[in-house]
Amino acid sequence: MLVRDQVSSDKLRGGFYTPEDLVRFCWTRIDYLTQGSGKSSLRVLEPSAGSGNFFRFLTGHNVEDRIHSVHAVELLSKESAKCRILLREFKFDSKVVNGSILNGSRPKGIEFDVAIGNPPYLRYQFIDENDLNGISDLTSKMDVKLNGVSNLWIPVLLAALEQLRKGGAFAFVIPTEFLTGISARVFREWVVDNVSNLQLDFFPPESFPGVLQEVLVFSGTKQKTKSNSSIQLIDNGSKQKWKHKLESGHHTWTHLYLPPNIWRSVKESKQIAFTPLIEVAKLSVSTVTGANQYFCIDDDTLEKYSLQDWAKPLLPKSRYVSGLVSDGAIDKKLKEEKALRWLLDFSIKKVNLKSHAGLAKYLELGEQLGLHARYKTRIRKSWYEVPVINPGKLLLSKRSHYFPRLILNKFGHHTTDTIYAGSTLDGKESSAKSLVGTFHNSLTLLTSELEGRSFGGGVLELVPSEVARLVVPNIFLTSLEFTKMNNICTQSNDSGETLVSATNALIASKHPDISLSFFDDLESARQLLLARRIQRI
Repeated sequence: MLVRDQVSSDKLRGGFYTPEDLVRFCWTRIDYLTQGSGKSSLRVLEPSAGSGNFFRFLTGHNVEDRIHSVHAVELLSKESAKCRILLREFKFDSKVVNGSILNGSRPKGIEFDVAIGNPPYLRYQFIDENDLNGISDLTSKMDVKLNGVSNLWIPVLLAALEQLRKGGAFAFVIPTEFLTGISARVFREWVVDNVSNLQLDFFPPESFPGVLQEVLVFSGTKQKTKSNSSIQLIDNGSKQKWKHKLESGHHTWTHLYLPPNIWRSVKESKQIAFTPLIEVAKLSVSTVTGANQYFCIDDDTLEKYSLQDWAKPLLPKSRYVSGLVSDGAIDKKLKEEKALRWLLDFSIKKVNLKSHAGLAKYLELGEQLGLHARYKTRIRKSWYEVPVINPGKLLLSKRSHYFPRLILNKFGHHTTDTIYAGSTLDGKESSAKSLVGTFHNSLTLLTSELEGRSFGGGVLELVPSEVARLVVPNIFLTSLEFTKMNNICTQSNDSGETLVSATNALIASKHPDISLSFFDDLESARQLLLARRIQRI
């Protein structure tokens, strides 16, 4: 993650400019939402105005003649000066404040009819202390707790919505992190309680120059919602639209991407022969070295420094396992490919630098690289003594492309924090085989899309709490059936579709209430979410 002096001034303020089409779309939504409000003289707030893009493209729009006044806020003085000059061209009153909406630039005692804009997308490590204090004051006033790492667009948007009168309209361009981000969950819960007429319009990545992610237009009116409130969703790429009931209590809103009939199928299917993974197994973070490229070594390094006494077998990445089992054949493959197949554990045998020249040289190399000064290493009693976690019988990829892989660790490979490790709750190998052999079905993999989050490059990531919520089959496999599934996985050369189809068929053959048609809608939903995620590459 970058620090403040490693990024540009535009990046430090989240400065990305909104294209004309998205700006005009936002004003169209405002025009629609304010038509029945009885307000013909609208007071408008723009909390992150830049040079005035949202007003540059206002000219000639239906809503222009209905605006009474504009209050715009912009952090950079050069940009606020441009915005001020631009707004002089309009008949309505305007005021441009050079400052932050989060600390002192929010107008006091004024409620606005409209809030519009494109809040900055900026991680908290780039935010200055004044804004952090302003965020604290704002969230305290609104009774909202933004815990953990967050993004500046959330408090900026909250600050703008807090200034709206009851019934006031808003339209903002925001990232789809709104639906899936962990830190955005508090904001989603606030939306459920305080927003009506909510509509999300999705636009593909190319709609927003300079940002490599899909964005959406978030629009509606501010007021206490009713329990039967709904949310309208429109995909402006496919031109499809659908509605969902606006509900609280969901960890993410990824399910809103799914048409309602498919979402109903997902909820109903969880009650047939499936159970949350946490009820049958536990997987958690494995060994955190603080410097994988140093503590994970290949055979050449092992021999060069004579580190055999401190080496444990390692599976560095799940991609080395073509089937469902990590065994001796996989270890042989790692050796042939000169992979980093050893994890150094200096707690195995007492370190005596005087009697072991190779070890002394290797530890000296680590200090020359500055590894002893890293946070995760310097807090240890000895910087090089990694707290190694015992191998898990089950291994699960933390990040994945098409879908997460669950592997039976027959060889006893150690893993780093790129692979979760654990076991079934009963500790039986037969239970582990049954879970691994049935894991890669359409429903389980769909819940990984619903629970996990996607970042740059279309990568799917699961944290342990999300892994625990995955829905898995509660079906027993014989050793012969597990071997068959392992062979199918090993021999298929596609993106995993053969394995998924075979797993679906196996589950259907083992349970009287499940047919292959049961998986049809679930697989369609998985493919829909997968395609949306992969298109971000």
